[in-house]
Amino acid sequence: MDIAPTTVTQLNILMAADEMDAFLFGIAVNDAGSTDISFEQRISTIADRSAGVVICNVRLDSDPHYQRIAVIRLPSGGIGVVALGKDGLSVGSCTANGAFSSFLEPLAEWYQLPLRYQAVSDIRGHVSLFAAALRNAGCLFHYSH
Repeated sequence: MDIAPTTVTQLNILMAADEMDAFLFGIAVNDAGSTDISFEQRISTIADRSAGVVICNVRLDSDPHYQRIAVIRLPSGGIGVVALGKDGLSVGSCTANGAFSSFLEPLAEWYQLPLRYQAVSDIRGHVSLFAAALRNAGCLFHYSH
């Protein structure tokens, strides 16, 4: 089966966009490393600097290594994941493609709810599944300060 040259070119452009997003996301994570601001502020700064949108920011109640995890949708459609260590200082990060969308959908829906509905909606199971999927894929995480 032959692939048309325009299809190959389009594929190369998409791959380049994913790689550029991952590069800019990594820079944004490293530049937002101040421990004087909250995790929420760090995530907002990272999203702004990587031209992304925060799609969830949740607690990891039963995780032995991380206390929070946030996901940023990057311009090319991939995601950037940032996790806050139990010590409140260390941050792990990675980028991924759409392979985690089924795990992210309930988290993103919950994140869009008004606070009063978030408070009565239990998403711990979904958060645990997402963290397990990231671990199984080798995405959880390297640390930085």
